[in-house]
Amino acid sequence: LPGGRGTGGSGSAERVAAPGGQSAAPQPAAGEPVNCTRSGLTPAVLKVTVNTYASKVMESLVSCQKKPCFIERLRIQKPDLVYPIIRTKKGLQLSLYAKLQVNCTDLVRTEAIWKIYGVQNVTTIPDWTKPLNPPLIWRRQMLILPIPSFSLDYGLYLFNFSVKIIASEGVLEGSDTVFVQVEKSDLVAVIAGGTFRTVGFSDHWTLDGSTSSDPDSVDRLEGLTFTWYCTKRVSDYANMTVSTNGTCHPNQVDLKWIKFSGPTQTVLPETLQGNTVYHFRLVIQKDNRKSYADQTVSVRPGSPPVLNVICIENCGKILIPTDRFTLSGKCLNCRMTSRPVYHWSLFSASFTEVKFDWASKTSTGKSSAYLSIHALTFMNIADRSYTLLLKITTWGGRSSTSRHSFYVNSPPRIGKCTVSPTSGVAFLTKFIVQCSGFSDKNLPLTYKVIAASDLLKSSRITSLEENTLGTIVYFGYQPKTPPSFLPIGVPSKKYTLTIYVQVYDSLGAFSQVTLHTTVQDPAKSRPTDIMLNELLALTSGSSAPMTALLQIRDYLNVGYLVYMVASILNDIKTAPTIQVSKAEFRESLLNQSLSIPTANVMEVNQVVACISELTQEVTEVNRASQQLAIQKLKEVSEALKGFRDKSLGSEQAELLSTGILTGLSNVLKASLLDLSNVNVHAVKQTFSVMETLAEIVLQGKVPGENETVMEAKSWNINLKKDEKWDVTNTFSAKKDCKNCFYPTLKQGDHSELPIDAVISTVFYEFEENPFPWLAYRSDIVTTVTGFKMTGTKVNGDIIGIMPAIAEVIIARKDKKSATFKLTIGPDKTLPKTTGGFSFAVDRNSKDVFIQILTKLKVSFKVFIYLGVNVTHTSPIVSFFASHNEPAVASGNKSNNIDCAIKAPYVFCLPQSLLRATAPGSGTDKWNISIILQSQSIVRYRNNRLVSISLFNAACLDLDGVQSQWKEGTCVLGPLTSWQRIHCICKVKQRTKRTASRTIPSPPKFNIKFLASKVFVIPNPVDLEKSLFAKIHKNAVTLLTVLFIFLVYFLLALWALRKDRTDKVSRDKVIVLQDNDPFDKVCYLVTLYTGSRLGAGTTADVFLQLIGQNGTSDVHHLLHPNYPSFIRGGIDTFLLTTKNDLGDIYSLRVWHNNGGSSPDWFLSRVKVENMYTKEFWLFICRKWLALDKDDRLLERSFVVTHPRVPLAKMDYFFINIANDLVDSHIWLSVFAQVVTGSFNRLQRLSCCLAVLLCTLLINIMFFNANKNKEVVSIHLRYLISVIIGIESALVTIPVQMIITALFKYSQKEPSPRSAAQNHPKESSPFMSGNLRNWKERLQKWYLGAANAIAAEEENAITFCWWCVYVSWILVIVVAGVSSFFIVLYGLSYGYKTSLEWLLASTTSFFESVFLLQTLKIILFSALSTIYPKYCENIPWSTRENFLEIRLDEVTMDADEMREMHYEIIRLRGTKQYQPLEEDEMTIMRKREKIKSKVFIFLKDIVSHFVFLTLVLNIAYSTENTNSFYYNQVIHKQFSLKLSNVDKLEHIYLWVNNVFLPLIHNNHQPTFLSDSWSKILGLPRMRQVRAKSTEKKCFHPHSFVNKFVISKSHCLHKYGSDPEERGDYVGSWTKVANRSVTSDTGNYVGFTYQSNRNQWVYYSYGELYTYGPGGYTFYFFPAEQRPNSTKRLDVLQNSNWLDEETWAVIIELTTFNPDVHLFCSISVIFEVSHFGLINTSLSVHSFTLPIFQQQSRTQIFVFITVLAFLLIYIVDEIHIIRQERTKYIKNVSNLINFGLKSVFFFLFFLKFYLLNPNDFIPFHTVSHVDQTLRIIMGFLAFLIVLKTLRYSRFFYDVRLAQRSILAALPGICSMALVVAVYFFVYMAFGYLVFGQHEWNYNNMIHSAQTVFSYCVSAFKDTAFTSNRLLGGLFLASFMLVMICVLINLFQAVIMSAYEDMKQPVYEEPSDEAEVITFLVHKIRRIWYFITCRTPSASDPDLLNSVLYGQAQRYSHRHLGLKTKKINGKKMVYLVI
Repeated sequence: LPGGRGTGGSGSAERVAAPGGQSAAPQPAAGEPVNCTRSGLTPAVLKVTVNTYASKVMESLVSCQKKPCFIERLRIQKPDLVYPIIRTKKGLQLSLYAKLQVNCTDLVRTEAIWKIYGVQNVTTIPDWTKPLNPPLIWRRQMLILPIPSFSLDYGLYLFNFSVKIIASEGVLEGSDTVFVQVEKSDLVAVIAGGTFRTVGFSDHWTLDGSTSSDPDSVDRLEGLTFTWYCTKRVSDYANMTVSTNGTCHPNQVDLKWIKFSGPTQTVLPETLQGNTVYHFRLVIQKDNRKSYADQTVSVRPGSPPVLNVICIENCGKILIPTDRFTLSGKCLNCRMTSRPVYHWSLFSASFTEVKFDWASKTSTGKSSAYLSIHALTFMNIADRSYTLLLKITTWGGRSSTSRHSFYVNSPPRIGKCTVSPTSGVAFLTKFIVQCSGFSDKNLPLTYKVIAASDLLKSSRITSLEENTLGTIVYFGYQPKTPPSFLPIGVPSKKYTLTIYVQVYDSLGAFSQVTLHTTVQDPAKSRPTDIMLNELLALTSGSSAPMTALLQIRDYLNVGYLVYMVASILNDIKTAPTIQVSKAEFRESLLNQSLSIPTANVMEVNQVVACISELTQEVTEVNRASQQLAIQKLKEVSEALKGFRDKSLGSEQAELLSTGILTGLSNVLKASLLDLSNVNVHAVKQTFSVMETLAEIVLQGKVPGENETVMEAKSWNINLKKDEKWDVTNTFSAKKDCKNCFYPTLKQGDHSELPIDAVISTVFYEFEENPFPWLAYRSDIVTTVTGFKMTGTKVNGDIIGIMPAIAEVIIARKDKKSATFKLTIGPDKTLPKTTGGFSFAVDRNSKDVFIQILTKLKVSFKVFIYLGVNVTHTSPIVSFFASHNEPAVASGNKSNNIDCAIKAPYVFCLPQSLLRATAPGSGTDKWNISIILQSQSIVRYRNNRLVSISLFNAACLDLDGVQSQWKEGTCVLGPLTSWQRIHCICKVKQRTKRTASRTIPSPPKFNIKFLASKVFVIPNPVDLEKSLFAKIHKNAVTLLTVLFIFLVYFLLALWALRKDRTDKVSRDKVIVLQDNDPFDKVCYLVTLYTGSRLGAGTTADVFLQLIGQNGTSDVHHLLHPNYPSFIRGGIDTFLLTTKNDLGDIYSLRVWHNNGGSSPDWFLSRVKVENMYTKEFWLFICRKWLALDKDDRLLERSFVVTHPRVPLAKMDYFFINIANDLVDSHIWLSVFAQVVTGSFNRLQRLSCCLAVLLCTLLINIMFFNANKNKEVVSIHLRYLISVIIGIESALVTIPVQMIITALFKYSQKEPSPRSAAQNHPKESSPFMSGNLRNWKERLQKWYLGAANAIAAEEENAITFCWWCVYVSWILVIVVAGVSSFFIVLYGLSYGYKTSLEWLLASTTSFFESVFLLQTLKIILFSALSTIYPKYCENIPWSTRENFLEIRLDEVTMDADEMREMHYEIIRLRGTKQYQPLEEDEMTIMRKREKIKSKVFIFLKDIVSHFVFLTLVLNIAYSTENTNSFYYNQVIHKQFSLKLSNVDKLEHIYLWVNNVFLPLIHNNHQPTFLSDSWSKILGLPRMRQVRAKSTEKKCFHPHSFVNKFVISKSHCLHKYGSDPEERGDYVGSWTKVANRSVTSDTGNYVGFTYQSNRNQWVYYSYGELYTYGPGGYTFYFFPAEQRPNSTKRLDVLQNSNWLDEETWAVIIELTTFNPDVHLFCSISVIFEVSHFGLINTSLSVHSFTLPIFQQQSRTQIFVFITVLAFLLIYIVDEIHIIRQERTKYIKNVSNLINFGLKSVFFFLFFLKFYLLNPNDFIPFHTVSHVDQTLRIIMGFLAFLIVLKTLRYSRFFYDVRLAQRSILAALPGICSMALVVAVYFFVYMAFGYLVFGQHEWNYNNMIHSAQTVFSYCVSAFKDTAFTSNRLLGGLFLASFMLVMICVLINLFQAVIMSAYEDMKQPVYEEPSDEAEVITFLVHKIRRIWYFITCRTPSASDPDLLNSVLYGQAQRYSHRHLGLKTKKINGKKMVYLVI
């Protein structure tokens, strides 16, 4: 059958394959196959073959069977894993392939399907009934499943492929699954253009990141976030932070680009700086994915700039150094969108850059487009050519330079001027001013003599270098003025008149000399009427001199005469009776002044001086005079403006402007003198002149300069020039101003002005209202301000501009009346501080501003109430006012509050709120109450802490002097306060149409004036007694009580645990484990361990009793569970013996020195026979230790008779130790042992009751003193301390009662104790034989209990229930005290509570550490007065007898016998034997090494810490700074010093070098070209010989008679007398009177000795000089000509002559940058050859008192102080221990020297920092040098001491011993070397001394020979005698170098070799210490690394520490005896 299988028949047959793959039946050779078409039997032909020759064909039936269908393979292509996962991306297409193989012949159809399920993970079983149906996946019946992109979202999916096979006989099914993970793709960031691109500076380009994409999104840009970054340094992207100067654009804040979002960035032209490389980065982000792309952009440079430098002032080729020098550099083609960078440089003629102080010598600096150099800058470097180079760098990256060359003209060389006579009277004495010595190459010279007055200097301009304004006395070419009168001097300066003499060359440069003379007022010596008549005759009438001068048109002298008359007129204060009044006289003089023309500057000068002087007395300037003065001042200002436009310099213009300012100030003051009759016209004209003056001064200013202030008496004008783009920022940076102006120019305003246009700002400030005729006169209580701003157009036209926003801060004047003091204080029911006030308002009231004024930084809660009754009403609104934040409103009506003021402590009540609170009854006025509440800040009510300002303010503006004040244009600003008003003005800009109609020459822009009217709310009512009941209570006391109970609870838990432990471990008698069961007698042994530090022991203690009848066995005293013998412990042991020992007379005790702390101090022992009740007392007081006392571990103590007196100190220490543990209520809680029934918990509870009782009494005292006001806070704290002491004393009875109840209460009886007191007769312990001590003890216990109880009844005890009474008392006291403490605290303020807490804390510590401790010490000390015996010492009580606990386990006889033998065996072991001597020796050695290890570690650690501190102090950066500072000063003062070789040269050096250094015109009192401040006055002093004749030789000598007949020699310093007398003007005129102490009067001829106790010396090359001498002082604050003139006087007076020994110039400077002082001494010494030896001494030092010490420095200082104290104590201890041996140790001597030097250094420095008197800085310099030397020795000694701690090295010990061994040989060789050294030194001095500098004296000769010894051969030419020189050097090298030095080395090397073996053999403590430490470290290391330590030491370690023995040498072996460290040592060498 097809598809079937046929089988049939049996036998041997062949199978034939059927078609279709079926099995067939056996087939004959020629038969047909069987056709199986169905299942069943089918006939078939078979051929049967038998062997080879027989066969047979037969027919048979074959069985056919059909094969079933099956699926051979069904599988999805997937990874071969346990959980196969196919990973794909959302944007990628995926195809799944399934393989299907089916074996089936009757297949009907196949059904396949793909199903998709979403799963969480591979282990999740999906819901098979809910497959997903993605719309894009549609071919699901195919073997290949295409999955399009974006068809699946992110996640894990399970794909199931299932197949259904439908055949004729049935259905087959199969399936397979695979997981598909859809993952997120990485974002793709792309910047178009690649990674590098180049763009032009002016190109318009883009950064395009739009091609970036998200591969997982259909819309590639959907959801992407773009962020752009830019930097100039690509390394910034490493940490995404921009580096310094790394930003790409000025507006860039961080690494992000200025517009950092969006896919595309458009970069406008010139946005980025040219010639620069930029690194851009685009970062795209979506969900948690991020990607970036970088692009480097190179910007090409822009076009080169065209630079134009224009000279503004002093523009000639030859520069005038006395005028300002101003230049302007502008870029002509630069775009205005970015600012170029300017850089100025100054070059010499050789074009080398000149070091120039741009900051101090220019007003603009070197980085501005403008350059303004101060006048007089080039005075010291004149007569040279220079070039100013301006370099400009544009934003485009291009640079350009421009030069301006000029030659500096030198002013005339300064000469000498005098005025004679030196004093006189005005109009009576004629003076002559004569000059000489002036010279210049630009002739002729012109002389100008000016008589100055302080009245003309009452006004000033801050930019003016020096105000020399005055009337011109003379102007001409002659150096000598004709005799002329001078105006009177300044009356306040004793009529001293200052005269300026200015000498001009032909180019205009001048030099100036200042003279002073005295010109008295003639009116002082004659009647006033006569004087005024004479003055009138001088100025009026046809014959008057004034008329004559006017006729000849000598206007210069006309002005001078008017000035002189006016000066006298001003000095006349009386009202004279003359023809005309003084006012009319002034008017007449002003009329005559009008006749003076203003054709030149000198005439202007005279007019200005006249008017300023004439208008000085404003009360005498009438209305007509005002008109005349203002008319002439206007004319003068217009003329000055014209001169300024031509050639007048800024300095001269500002000088004349100060005079005009003075005149204007006088006229304005006179015009406003009578407010009812104000000269309005004069006032308006005054403002016109002010504007003109401002224009004149502004003309000399350039943008970038500091603000210039024109200061008058009562008003100021502030001038400022800026470029347009700088205006807003420049003014906003100004903070420290009284009246401030902040303009804001918005971009786009005033388009007619370029961005770099020059904006001039004038800001006016008037202390008094200059417009009293206008409205609001009485309301304006602030300064009146005004401003005016103008701008310069490109064509030079000036237009007025108005800022978009103008903010002005105006100061108030009525500050005293603007506030009132508020009374604040606490209330008994309120814990907070409150205060209140009320004021009245009406329906027309404006906004009310309230400001709280207090120095306390506290916050206030402010409540606003309607009416004055604030108790039963609610506030309408409340505020929270803080000291650092604006007030915040809250409440129902807080929405109506919109306050413009945002200042701290300021809150406002707006008009809307006030109207809302108006009562409805139609009342016009009502009250508003204000209540302030804060935390507790005061204890009592006072009104000194808080003030209130209550005001209403509004801004007023005035548009020009012709208009009226307006209110409402400007509004109040947020910075308004009670001190100043902040006004904000917003001005509407003109439209373009309006602007186009303006005429070409616009009128002057009006000044905008601003002021403020302030109305102070009247009649505030203080509500000091109105407090709130709602204020929260004070929580200080409550928290304190809660804290105390919390601490008590925690300590109580600890005390309960400790009490249980003590009861088990210490209160019971310890029954020893080694008591023999067959013993019969029991002894109680109580051992008292001392209370000393370390008295307890951890070793095993053994004891043996010795009596008359025998000796007890040795017993091991040990508690089975707890440690015994702790410090201060009492241990009682039950010890048994075989028989009664009788009377015990001794005991033997020892320990085995085991444990970590084996040392034991045994205080005393008590032994008691329990049966006979006998006891024996032993007073021990000995240490059982190897390192204390006599170093014994075993001791025997003899019994002490109870009546034997004790040593007082023993009794004192025993008694005080016992009382501190038992009687001190606080310390006993934490004692290690607490005995008796008074346990820790009871003691702690007693402490609680006492503490709370103390606090209660304390607070009661505070309540009693509450109403007493204490002024001083220190006194208040002292009272707190006293109250604490009183409280501690009062609580002593409470403590005693509670303590007694706890301590003496009996224990509560128990049934067990009752049974014990009444034993039954039939007790088993009372019957039978007593075989051992336990039975005997039980019998005794039952009999002795009643006896002991009877003894206790006789003691002082309370009932057992008294302990409950004490507990109740504790609870009551604690509860009541706590309640009243909290109750009292509620009525106190916070500060009072803190004071109470302080007193309570003081009371607590006094009670704990002072009172109770002192009480115990005092009682213990008093008890030692009388003899004390053993029985007086507290011993243990008998109650311990009742607490013996025996082992309840009974033993039979065998067990007892076995235990007996075991105890005998134990006692025979080594454990029960004392340590042998050799064991103790080993232990002592070990302990000694341990102690040495500790000492070594302590010493070396402290040494290196101290070494670090000392080196930190000694080698700080101060030394480096001092070195450089010394170098700078030395370089400045050593200039040309070597050229001084004669006395005359000293004057030249002082004039040319010294004076230019100390006279700094720009920064007086500072050294030139430095920041070093000159302290005090530099001085020059001369040390000279007494003027007496001195003969060179004896009068009768041969030389004097025949060789030199007339001999005259110079005096010798030191041996001849020194001159100390006072002279006048020369050395020939002796002074008759004492000279005043004023330093200005020392003119060089007055001897000045040392005026204080600090003496110092000046060290020259020849001699050492003291601090005295003839002193001449210099004045750095004055001009240099003053010093030159005074120095010329000295020179002309022959101040230096042949008697001069030395001239010493001294000064001290201070550099604040490095905090260094520098003392400078220049010494000129006259040698015996007539030449001058010069020496310069410079020393820098620091004074910590002038420098703020950091915390680190303070810490180091305290640490060093601690080391000092420790070192002193340590050294005293060592000296006390070693005594005479101390000086024999070298290391001890080093120690002593080190600590002595350190001690001296510390206290010398401490004395320096705390002087009692003034210390001259040169003295401090010498002290500082001494300190540095001592510090050097200190550092040397402490470093040298380091060798002491390196002696553990064998080589170090060998070196030390070798040097000591070689010391005799070294000394011998040193003697030989010293002899030869002296021979060569003397030979060189004698032979070569006259010609060789190296040998010219013995010191130089010794230095030279010593340098030869170290092979430093220098200057060996010996030009005077080469032969002897060569022999000298050759013999020296042969003898000294080749022989003696080698012998030195041989001696040391020999000793070194000899000492190797002895040093090896000698033991070394240091080496043993290091070995011990190494072993410890090795053990720790092996323990950490879990390794087994090796038994032997490494050979390297032994070699380093102990060295190596000499090989093959046996002579050093054996027993050795040697003296080591002063001790005879015997040791064995093997």
